[in-house]
This record gives sequence, C-alpha cells and structure tokens, in this order.
Amino acid sequence: MEEVDEKIEEAIRVMEAQIKAKRAILEESLRVVTDPKQMENCRKRRQYIKETLNCELSIPITENQIFSIDFIDSSRFERHVITRFEVKNRLETDILSIQASIGIPNTLIRWTLFENSHSPNILQSIRPNSTVVVCLAIPFSAFLASDTVNLIFTGNLVPSKRLLLHPTAYPVIGANLRVEPYPEADFSVRIDFSEAIEELDVKSIEFVDESKSTRIIQSLLTVLHRFPVPIVPDFATFRREFPHFSANDFDTWRLFVGADNFDGLFLFTESSDDVTRCHVISENSSICEMFLRLLNEKCQ
Repeated sequence: MEEVDEKIEEAIRVMEAQIKAKRAILEESLRVVTDPKQMENCRKRRQYIKETLNCELSIPITENQIFSIDFIDSSRFERHVITRFEVKNRLETDILSIQASIGIPNTLIRWTLFENSHSPNILQSIRPNSTVVVCLAIPFSAFLASDTVNLIFTGNLVPSKRLLLHPTAYPVIGANLRVEPYPEADFSVRIDFSEAIEELDVKSIEFVDESKSTRIIQSLLTVLHRFPVPIVPDFATFRREFPHFSANDFDTWRLFVGADNFDGLFLFTESSDDVTRCHVISENSSICEMFLRLLNEKCQ
C-alpha cells in the first residue's frame, strides 16, 4: 500500500512540474528582456522547460533595447483600474511614443504620459534617454471574464522633424528612396484586478497630501474628457461668475470642482515655464463643449 502511495505522490510531483513548465512556456513566449539579469533568468527557465518537458522553445529570447517599463502602483477610480508605470526611453537620439492595448473587443482603455509621478504636466512623447510616467485607465468591464488582463505596450520611434534641406527637396529624395519602417518594440505586463485595492475619489482631493492629490489628478486627466481653454480666464471673475466651484490650490496647479448643477465638471489649470494651461474636464465631451462656450461668454 505504501508503495502505491509513493507512486501516486511521484506522479503528482511530475504533473505539477509539467504544469509549471507549460506555464513557463507561455510566460517566455510573451516575455521581453531589458537587462542582463533578466536574460540569465530566461536561460535558466528555458533549461528547466527542456529538462521537464524534453522540448525547446523555437521562439528566441526577445530583447527590448528601445524602452523599459517599471510598475509604480495600482488603484481604482471612477469604475476603472488605474495603473501607473515608469517608462524609460533607452535610446540616445530618438524620441519615443507609447501605445497600449489589452486585446479585448469593444473595450476602450485610455493612457496619458506625465512628466513624473508627482506632476500633472502632460507630455506627448518621451525624449531620448529620459523617463516619464504613463497612467493607464482600464474599465472594470475588462475584468469580467478574468481577474487579470494582459497589457501590451508598443513603443514607436518618432521620425525626426529637423529639416537639414529645403522642404521642397524631401519629396524628390523620398520618391527615389526605399523608406524603411521605423523600429518598434513590445512589452507585456499582466494586470491583476485584486491588486488595485485603494479607491481614489476626486471629492477628497482637498483632504489628502500632495502625493495622493497628484495621483487623483493624473487619474482624472486620464479617465475623463478634457478640452483645452484657448484663453485662460481671470480667476477672480471665474469665482464670481461660477460660485458653485470650490478651488483646490497646489504648488503649480489648481483644480476647481463643480457642485449642484455643475456636478461632474472640473476646471484644471497648470503652470510651468511661466506658461499657464487650462482644461475643462467632464465625463461627457458635449458637456465640456457647452461649458467651454459658457466660460468664454462670462470670463473673457
């Protein structure tokens, strides 16, 4: 009887090892290596797959020498999972743009690049050899079938806009050259719904510290629609014409939160390099446009 039990336990150990190796095959197929330590771990994992399943992966180890991704934090905001990552452009001379996708039909995810984790300053791309923060908003509906989703980052090099010749010369040169596509790289990250425990609430922004208030404003700017205000209004006039908005002042930015019939509307201003930028924010884009017209009528 003991001999039978030992055989069963051995069979269970073998099955568990095989399941672990098969899971490693999937992970290795999606993994993108960004440093020597990860490369060594990949080699060890592939050796384990070979010894356990007596097979080798035909997919070579994928190296990403264009950009790297590091997890910062995860939270919940307005029925979305908000996940922030630090993105480093590893190239010395090229500008990088970032796109994100999860491969789930009819599911819209949003992302915004910020200067850093403590700034609401929005960027459009990543300068050479520099680091920014990407804030992603994934709707709760993406997690209905599973508690986890696979997030894919795609980094694309931005063509240089420096003109070394007269603009009229470029169409002629382009017609006689075979244009190669700009390089790109992918990076895969698994997002777990259960890890997003903390709930962020914009109405609590006046009671939290500056670090958490920045997380709230980054989430707000990512999840909701925002429309730029062409001419920044005089704020004394704004407070007089729109008394239902409460002001929240921080070091370089200010958020006005609407109440009563203006509930769900926000006016955000941010100053850097002696330039002040202003946005109207709302869940509904048509309400943004309506309030923008009202703002121009009363405050200009």
